[in-house]
Amino acid sequence: HHFQVQLTAQSFAASSAAFERREMSESTRIWVKTSALDKAVYGKVRSIAQRSIPGSAIDDAGDNDTVNWGWARGNLVKDDDKGGSANVRVFIQDEDSAHDRKTVDLPADSFTEGNIVVGNTYGDGEDSDDEDDYGRPGFTPGSQYPDDLITLTHLHEPAVVHCLRRRYQYDKIYTSTGPILLALNPFKHCTSIYSESMMKKYWDRGEKSMLHSASASSSEEKKSDEHMLEEAELPPHVYSIADNTFRLMISKLEESNSMVRSAGRGAATAMQGFDQSILVSGESGAGKTVTTKFIMQYLANLSQRSSDSKKRNVGGGRNGKTIERRGSITKTVNIEQQVLKSNPILESFGNARTIRNDNSSRFGKFIEIQFTNTGSLVGASIETYLLEKVRLITQTEGERNYHIFYELLQGMEEDQLDNYFISDYTA
Repeated sequence: HHFQVQLTAQSFAASSAAFERREMSESTRIWVKTSALDKAVYGKVRSIAQRSIPGSAIDDAGDNDTVNWGWARGNLVKDDDKGGSANVRVFIQDEDSAHDRKTVDLPADSFTEGNIVVGNTYGDGEDSDDEDDYGRPGFTPGSQYPDDLITLTHLHEPAVVHCLRRRYQYDKIYTSTGPILLALNPFKHCTSIYSESMMKKYWDRGEKSMLHSASASSSEEKKSDEHMLEEAELPPHVYSIADNTFRLMISKLEESNSMVRSAGRGAATAMQGFDQSILVSGESGAGKTVTTKFIMQYLANLSQRSSDSKKRNVGGGRNGKTIERRGSITKTVNIEQQVLKSNPILESFGNARTIRNDNSSRFGKFIEIQFTNTGSLVGASIETYLLEKVRLITQTEGERNYHIFYELLQGMEEDQLDNYFISDYTA
């Protein structure tokens, strides 16, 4: 299943737009399309070269200092003309724009055409980035930009991009938009947000949520529980997506098991619909592979945590483990760890270095993680498809073949390299 979010600017009648313009003050924050500014200033739309790195683009003048991503911030300029002007005057205040600190007259239909949209007010100020805010008790830098984009007053492309960008600057790489989680690759190690202590916070919240849902019988009790959970609000995270998916599956399983026990074996055929799916999508280098690892790691650890809890309650047993006997050695194998350790093998045969990503997955994969009816992880199956086979014989300049070939070269002894006539090759 694919989630598609369509952000559209609502069209207003020309008369409504004119009235709205008169009602706006000169302090009203707006976003203006760069193409509309170019047309008003230069008489034509300046072409944009293909971006060289994520988040940057170079205009046709080759100016590396200005980033043109399609929109520029500014303010409406108050119209003192009593008879009304046929144009909309804007003052651009955007350091990333080539039109920064310029006053530009745009056509009167710029609102109805979607070339001008109203900006959001964050926190207590225009953007609430005033240094005075940092002295306020309890103020957390970046907290003025919401965790969930649907809470924005004006929801459109520049508002979404700006909010994500500002959160990113405060190392807030996860942002929700309803049930969908947006993740921005930080391009650095963020060990603190993927620690076991961070996992525990989402485990605890998930367990409390299930307990409250099961114990709350009246609407008043549910409201009280919701308020209690709001106090323990956690920021958006991939762990939250994984936890909610697991809890929903378990709650449906428990509900179905309860129905089976009360209705007898005949109801067993109706047990279906507990399977849950998480779709991880994005462009190359966005972090799909790593995000999938975090999801699998969280589910594996959650299953182990659940198994250990049941083992303590029941007393004994190796829930979720198998035992292999080799001679006189008894080896205990953790199934959860076996599932996680399958990733490096797949990456060796299916991942390669590209211009934008040193560990790019050159294939698609469907991972099915299997649980018992009590929530214990028992195995996983992985289906692969659309492998980029042409990479075996040719690669773009600056890119490499699949990791496995370099790993073989690195691991072979000198006599093995001579035996296969590849001693003059290096990894």
